[in-house]
Amino acid sequence: MAPPDLPVEVVDDPVDDVMPDGPGPCMSDDDCDWGLSCCAERCVNLNRDPAHCGGCGNVCPNVRRYCDMGSCAAPPCDGVTCIGTQYCCGESCCEMDQICCFVEWPGPWGPPECYDDVCPGGCPGCD
Repeated sequence: MAPPDLPVEVVDDPVDDVMPDGPGPCMSDDDCDWGLSCCAERCVNLNRDPAHCGGCGNVCPNVRRYCDMGSCAAPPCDGVTCIGTQYCCGESCCEMDQICCFVEWPGPWGPPECYDDVCPGGCPGCD
């Protein structure tokens, strides 16, 4: 005789849904993907995140924050003319409340882009 069919309860665990390179919780660098560090309970790329540029809590002071290999710098601009309070970020125009981030991904890399809150962690060790 076959065992009876029992109802299956699917539970959505929000911790499992959090990407390690975003605003999800981390307690130490061990909770983050390779090449990312745990700063303020977020996995971040210290080479690219202007809120943690070169080390946790090292905020790039310029309103147009940009982190280039762990050092604060002016965001690169590829000849784009931005209007009003926007500023150039690669081939895009960011609003003043956005940050300009270059994100390493597997495969060909593109120009930096505008992000609303935090730079995606990307893949610092990808070739």
